[in-house]
Amino acid sequence: MKKSKNKLKKGSVKRLIGLFLPHKRDCVFMFFMLIISSVFVSVGPRVLGMATDSIVSGLELGGINWQLFQPGLDFQ
Repeated sequence: MKKSKNKLKKGSVKRLIGLFLPHKRDCVFMFFMLIISSVFVSVGPRVLGMATDSIVSGLELGGINWQLFQPGLDFQ
């Protein structure tokens, strides 16, 4: 069995980095938006679950508890 050679040479990596350097600001913005979207994907279902619980309990008790929708969510 032969060893596989590294096909990605140092020159290729330098050339690829050189291509991205003019777009450094765009790349930083892209990674920032990636982090923000990951946070929303993680927190979104929790907030939706709290809203659904509030609406269902409000229908059972005759009113919606609007205190649950105030800023500063309590993740217990």
